[in-house]
Amino acid sequence: MESVALVKIHYRKIGVNPGWTREKFLDLCRILSWTPYELGAICAASKADVNHWLKKGRVSATASLHMAMIKAVYIEVKIGQPTKPLMPVHLLAKK
Repeated sequence: MESVALVKIHYRKIGVNPGWTREKFLDLCRILSWTPYELGAICAASKADVNHWLKKGRVSATASLHMAMIKAVYIEVKIGQPTKPLMPVHLLAKK
């Protein structure tokens, strides 16, 4: 199987693709004590993008990946235990 397909499968398994739900997005906001617009700004999203996510009920896959990384770092810091890697660089390594 080609590496691009493996990466897509990996992201689907960890919930990054096709994107986070509104509830998962708002839960992360609550955990971090950030507003949706603050979390959106960290993910390089405009206020209009955040409003679109909230209305549509789904966050883009790109922003979802950023949020998954933010959540992983938060968990590592909070509980002092490393999380599984989100970036599947091992799937792109040439053999």
